[in-house]
Amino acid sequence: MAGHDDGYGAAGLKPLALSAVAHSSRDGCVSPATHAIQMWISQPSPSIAGRAPSGSRSLIVNETQSSFASGALKSKARFSSVRTERRDTIGVHMKKIILATVLAGLCSTAALAADLGARSYSKAPAMVAVSNWSGFYIGGNVGYGWGSNHTEISYLPDPVQFGVANTSLDSKSHGVIGGAQIGYNWQMGSLLTGLEADIQGSGIRASAKAGPVFNTFELSSRPGSFISSDQKLLWFGTVRGRLGVAITPDLLLYGTGGLAYGQVDDSAQTFETVTAQFPATANKIRIGWTAGAGAEWMFARQWSAKVEYLYFDLGDVSATSNNPLTGDGQANYAWNSRDHIVRAGVNYHF
Repeated sequence: MAGHDDGYGAAGLKPLALSAVAHSSRDGCVSPATHAIQMWISQPSPSIAGRAPSGSRSLIVNETQSSFASGALKSKARFSSVRTERRDTIGVHMKKIILATVLAGLCSTAALAADLGARSYSKAPAMVAVSNWSGFYIGGNVGYGWGSNHTEISYLPDPVQFGVANTSLDSKSHGVIGGAQIGYNWQMGSLLTGLEADIQGSGIRASAKAGPVFNTFELSSRPGSFISSDQKLLWFGTVRGRLGVAITPDLLLYGTGGLAYGQVDDSAQTFETVTAQFPATANKIRIGWTAGAGAEWMFARQWSAKVEYLYFDLGDVSATSNNPLTGDGQANYAWNSRDHIVRAGVNYHF
């Protein structure tokens, strides 16, 4: 039987090795093993003992000469040894091919990873303020109020008969306020109109006192006599229209005005002696007006902050007092309430 290359010999394995080495070289990775395979490929295929020339297909055995049987047995044993050597050679070549293929794959993976590069990350987009102010909103505020309060005091039936001249007291009011607001805006281009209502708790207080009181009958001041007035704004609210312009998409300037109302606790006293005193009180919900201006900034989507100034006038109220002990004479007190407030607030827009 003639030996032949069936695709698993050195001649058949060299094409596979060439492919692996070429792939490895293309990826820029040439290891010592790959270099060794390149040297092996460049060498001629080892000859196998007992192999016939490439053109031969068979070994001619003279079957008619039985005397050479022992020689045939020796030839068979020698051919078996050649086959064993051939298998060993193939195994070595296969191991080299597998190693070269693995190295080529590793190099390809590294090259691919280098081509991909590092993954880039970008920041999340920041919140963008809306440019449309239209719609409902609700919010809260805190601020400070101050003002000037005036109390007119007149005595009846007249100052001469009463014995004390008419007079007045002025006081400065101040205090902290806080509350909530709700409203609706309509925006037309850069112009805005709206309606807002708010309710406020108030710590605004004022008081005044003068003495001693000069008695026109006695032409002297009685020791311990005095005139006093106190005023407390317990709470108030407004219902106002707003008209403004958005000078930028997120900044609004506006004017505002409308109805003001609130509960004011007024009290006054004219004290001459224990038997001549004229106290009076008036605790009423009063109605007046308010006007002011403000600025509002849309600092985030659906959220805005505002600063606002308001002047409000809750009008006048009066009360008259008789002497509770003798019933002689009367004292009439008239209070007015006019205050300024500045407040800052936050609104949530629906």
